[in-house]
Amino acid sequence: TLAHELQHFIQHSEQAQLWAANSLIPKLKKATIRALGLRWCDIPHEREARIVSKRTAEQIFGAELVRHYIDGKIAEFVTECDAADWECIRGLATSATYDLARATRLFFPRLRDHKPELERTLRAFQSEDPGFPQVDLETLLSGAD
Repeated sequence: TLAHELQHFIQHSEQAQLWAANSLIPKLKKATIRALGLRWCDIPHEREARIVSKRTAEQIFGAELVRHYIDGKIAEFVTECDAADWECIRGLATSATYDLARATRLFFPRLRDHKPELERTLRAFQSEDPGFPQVDLETLLSGAD
């Protein structure tokens, strides 16, 4: 958990616009998330944080113990979403590098039909936190660099 949350802190401090854009996704309506078939692990900044935390755990405890721990979490799941998240984590390769910018650019076009909802969510974030980073939804939703 510490490595996961620390990675979000690093994202926020070093890639603020990417962190901000990705932070919009979990705030979409539950119906929208279901309609898109999104899992928490699909959100680029969450995927990166899971990779980093799994890599850290493997470095500290060894890959076999981490695999055993994850298998136990899947077996004792509380909800189907919980089990799916642990299954996703189990499948994450920790040896490969993860390009958050590229993953975000490839992900956002899936949300194109939900632009008004994303715009409302962005405005809500910005009204609550005037320092919330600027997010160029047009560019993100187009998939352009």
